[in-house]
Amino acid sequence: MPVVNKQSIKSVAATSGALRYLENQEHHNHRFYHIDHAQVFGAENAQDFETLLDEALRLLNMERAPSNQIRTAATWWIAAFAPGSYLDDFEKSQFLNVILRALDCFEFCVVTWHIHKFSGAADLNLIIPHITLGDRPALARPSNVNLIRRARHRADEWQQEVSETRQDCGEFPIPAIGQKRAWHADNAPAFTPLVNLIGDTIRNTPSLLDSPMEREKLPRVFVAAGLHRDEWEIDSNFQFYWTPPGRRTAANKPVKAQPPLEISLPYFLGFVERYLAQFASETQEDKFKNRAKTWRASYISKNPVRRDTPQKNHVIQSQHSHHETYQKTSPHYPELSA
Repeated sequence: MPVVNKQSIKSVAATSGALRYLENQEHHNHRFYHIDHAQVFGAENAQDFETLLDEALRLLNMERAPSNQIRTAATWWIAAFAPGSYLDDFEKSQFLNVILRALDCFEFCVVTWHIHKFSGAADLNLIIPHITLGDRPALARPSNVNLIRRARHRADEWQQEVSETRQDCGEFPIPAIGQKRAWHADNAPAFTPLVNLIGDTIRNTPSLLDSPMEREKLPRVFVAAGLHRDEWEIDSNFQFYWTPPGRRTAANKPVKAQPPLEISLPYFLGFVERYLAQFASETQEDKFKNRAKTWRASYISKNPVRRDTPQKNHVIQSQHSHHETYQKTSPHYPELSA
């Protein structure tokens, strides 16, 4: 079943930041994701959405006491699907309607999908304000039901119906998001070499993920990684089999064949997705460089070295420039450049 969660957005400025983040394809979190164009309900575009929200909140707060101002501008709802889901356009549209009905929202919201290009995982993001538009803006009071419980219940029902339809057509059902917990299964470490190989192939060949991949196109990734067709197999139950390369027990002994390993295809896709995620965020080298620049600027500001009396363990690189640059000469410190 998909996981449905929410978090509050306190201000219009924070709402604007959330919208920019959701549509920012260049953000490091979205490196291996395809972002569908945002759908805006109740406004022409995202900028008009922010303007209407700001004006409505301003009018409502003018009628309220300073101690009773509206403190939450909108709610950010997220519905996450597990690796191996591979939702098509019809399924995404159908699920969106189910969630909007569960949340009693059709008039004023922003919707965007994030699709992992390799694993088929999907995240539905909705920005829903706490107001209703009309001749006069009004605060959307909480209904007499628990919205998040109802949304999760409707999402589970929809997932079961679609999975049954897929199975009737001989296709793989939508995996439950809870299957991610099985990443720590007993045979998971044995797949580490293959996961690293597939992940590095995807990173070094960006053309493989020009668009979100369908399950039927997975073999081309295995071929690009140099795997022979007899080394892997996906059966009718969507179990993934991989035969590791043989190993030589001694120099004068023949290569010993390895038995095939078995794992559910969603588990394997989740392994690769997690491997790619560590390269999507800021690298350790970038973090070190940023820390080094911060440390250097702070050190120089707190420990200015006079031009005429250079101190120990410091070297003046240039005595003719307006701003001197100093470096640590101790071998225990990395060389810090401007």
